[in-house]
Amino acid sequence: MPEYGSLLQAMIALIAIANPLAAVPAFLALVPARDPLAVRRAATRVALAVFAILLGAVLGGTLVLE
Repeated sequence: MPEYGSLLQAMIALIAIANPLAAVPAFLALVPARDPLAVRRAATRVALAVFAILLGAVLGGTLVLE
């Protein structure tokens, strides 16, 4: 049976680190709101960048801790 406590702890830590609610005003201020295509492209670019940064942190952290 999977350990749901560890998964929940990891998800809470990820949300605390990424802090998506604090990023929304900055995102909306930097992207022209009248162009839905620009908003979608910017959101995709930001999501990929955040994913790459977090993946790098996980892989780098694993190497450092081993």
